Amino acid sequence: MNVDEQIALLESQIAETAAAFGAAVGDPAERKSIADELVAQQDLLRCLKSERASRTRTPLDIV
Repeated sequence: MNVDEQIALLESQIAETAAAFGAAVGDPAERKSIADELVAQQDLLRCLKSERASRTRTPLDIV
């Protein structure tokens, strides 16, 4: 799986996690757990996007 595919999959998972967070209205412990997972997914997404950006830079972009 290439980085673009990983990013697309992770964005889909983030949408699902966000929906689960919204559905867990009455349970603070569950919301905290889901929020922690959402933060971890978003951190991973930032890393993947950064990796993709670094691979697409040319020497002229770096100068």
